[in-house]
Amino acid sequence: EVKLAELCRKQNNIKSELQFKISRYRMLNDMENNLEGYNRSVKAILQSCASSDYPGNGIHGALAQLIKVEPKYETALEMALGSSLQNIVTSSEEDAKKAIEYLKEKRMGRATFLPVSSVKGRKIDAGILNRIKDEEGFCGMASDLVRFGPEYENIIISLLGRTAVVETLDAGIKIARK
Repeated sequence: EVKLAELCRKQNNIKSELQFKISRYRMLNDMENNLEGYNRSVKAILQSCASSDYPGNGIHGALAQLIKVEPKYETALEMALGSSLQNIVTSSEEDAKKAIEYLKEKRMGRATFLPVSSVKGRKIDAGILNRIKDEEGFCGMASDLVRFGPEYENIIISLLGRTAVVETLDAGIKIARK
């Protein structure tokens, strides 16, 4: 009876934990589907694209939707990208212009656009990279720690190609001095 009571208690704890995780998953999923955390203008563009209310195509999504990052680098890359995570990636400058007109027409505010066709990036100088890559605390270049579709390479390099990710602030200071 003691063993049965213990197992029942464990089972109830597991059921309770499972319910909590299911509830949390649903809440986070709903937040993602409702584009919680995005600026009003970004949300308006993304929602109108999803509902076919938007005139035209060429909107790829917000940068945050187009990249994947290992959990251990999430904070560093969030800090490096900042508000750029909400920039809207478009196929061309014309698509960006259409989106700007849409926002003006709907009086939805402003947004920043990154046209795939025109954004060019620069990586850190190879000589500098060779000098710092073996330094203690160096994790890698931010652009190499992000997964993305090949069509977004210039955008990622433009935003992160010259940003080093390090383990600690002290390591960053030491590497920066070097």
